[in-house]
This record gives sequence, structure tokens and C-alpha cells, in this order.
Amino acid sequence: MKITRLRTRVAHLPVAKPFSTGRYDVKSIDCVCVFLETDEGLVGEGMCYVTNGRRLKVLREMVASLDHLVVGLHLGQSGSFVLNAFNDVRAFGRQGISALAISAVEEALWDLRGKLFGVNVAHILGACRTTVPSYVNSLWLSATIDELHKEAEGLVRQGFVRSRCMLDCRIPAKTWSVSGRFERCWVPISHCWLMQRN
Repeated sequence: MKITRLRTRVAHLPVAKPFSTGRYDVKSIDCVCVFLETDEGLVGEGMCYVTNGRRLKVLREMVASLDHLVVGLHLGQSGSFVLNAFNDVRAFGRQGISALAISAVEEALWDLRGKLFGVNVAHILGACRTTVPSYVNSLWLSATIDELHKEAEGLVRQGFVRSRCMLDCRIPAKTWSVSGRFERCWVPISHCWLMQRN
């Protein structure tokens, strides 16, 4: 199976209620959807995103600029894509937008493998579990205590028992009164560190 075309499409997903990450307000999630077409009719899908549309055009162009590395590639040799792509972008750096674009194309290649074999990609890699604990990314810094409690109650009603909380670490009462509703609630250390620096 050979990759015949890389195409992209932009999806703009407005956030129902804008929220603060502590660094900036999030009003939308804007995705670059990646599609890899093949000579056998299968299409692999991947994606990367930015918030508030910032640098969306740059990200889309970076994905499109990888076209020459993936079109014509045999799926069985797709591991070479990552190596060649990171060498190709070395002048721009291998992090940030470069890494986002490469990972979106790589995700589409993995999706193709899963579709080719008719299985979840985890089974191709050799899954070690049948279930994985999940969490909801919620409880944002910009909410009031009442809004946090209301959101937490709604999430618990929906069946969420774990949450990653983006709360103000300088106000522990706010953090712990809400997080007590969950089996587990994580507050990222990096977030606390950033909050203390500001």
C-alpha cells in the first residue's frame, strides 16, 4: 500500500464558555485535520491543534510542507517518515510547530495501519491492558468557587471520577473543596510553578 496524497482541512471548534489556563484565555480549539490517501482506497486520519486560531496557518503550512516525505511512501516503510521529517525540519527546530506537524502525519500513518489490519492501533503495538483509566480536563482557573462546584457535580453525574484541574494553587481551599468530589484530581506541578512566578 502506497501513500498517494496528503491533504488537510481546518476545523474551528468554538468553546461554549471561554476559560483561562492561567496563561491565556481559550475561546476556540482550531485543528488541522490530516488525511493520507492511498492507492488502495484507505484514508489515514490524524490531527494537531492550536488555541484561538493562533498560528493555525503556519501549522497547516508546516503539515503541507511534509508532503514530499510521505507521498509515494509504502506503508510498510512508514517508520522512515519520522526520521526523515525530523532531519528535514532541523533548521527550524524539532520542537513546537515542527513536532506538532510531524506527529499529525505520523498519527495518520498509524491510523492507516490500524485500518489495514482492521484492529485498534493498541493491538498492533501490543496492548498490555484492556482498559485505561481516563480523566476529564476541567475545573479551570477562571471559574468562581460556585461555578467550580457546579461543574464538578455535573462531571460526577456524567460518570467522571478523575479530573485534571487547572486551578489556582495559591488558593488551596478552592482546589481541595472541589477536588474532593473526585476519586483522583491532578493539579499539574508546572501550573503551580507558573502561578507562583506570576
